[in-house]
Amino acid sequence: MVDGLLNSVVETDVLPASAEYGSPANFAGNAFEVRDRVLRLASEGAREWDASTDRRWRIVSTGRRHYASGQPTGYAIGVKGGATAALPRADGWVGRRATFVRNAVWVVREREDAREGGRMWPSGKYVPQARDEPVDSLARWVSDDGEESIEGEDVLVYVTVGTTHIPRPEDWPVYVLPPLPLPPFSFSLGVFLGS
Repeated sequence: MVDGLLNSVVETDVLPASAEYGSPANFAGNAFEVRDRVLRLASEGAREWDASTDRRWRIVSTGRRHYASGQPTGYAIGVKGGATAALPRADGWVGRRATFVRNAVWVVREREDAREGGRMWPSGKYVPQARDEPVDSLARWVSDDGEESIEGEDVLVYVTVGTTHIPRPEDWPVYVLPPLPLPPFSFSLGVFLGS
């Protein structure tokens, strides 16, 4: 829930400008284009990170906008440097039961079910006991929801980063994961000078 119950996820790709160097649209040759795409359907909810376009996402409010920019209020998801390719074979035990590692971002509609726990366990309730993809998993949720809307809905956003862990002595007894950056986007009323 970001600045209200109904949210959308915006995927952004940053590309070099198509205008030629020296042209009015790209005088210094350093222009770029920002292409935003709102994820609209559940079938679009499994997203891969693309280094070539510096892909990023924002979870935005559908009802609130920044007073000056007119942009929807929200938070940016920072996966750069944390998104890695999944190395387990897709047909192996880990590849079959941990399908969530195949995409950096997953967006699904919330389904509240007090008896079952809703969509609380994105890789199944009992991962170590499974050899195949659990019924209650992200890939199945995206597949089952199919053409349902995820735009302007109560959505859950799951982020998968750092899926390849090479153990080291410093990880014992507890592995400390670096924090995931989640900076505000179009919330500020002025310049933020926080640490």
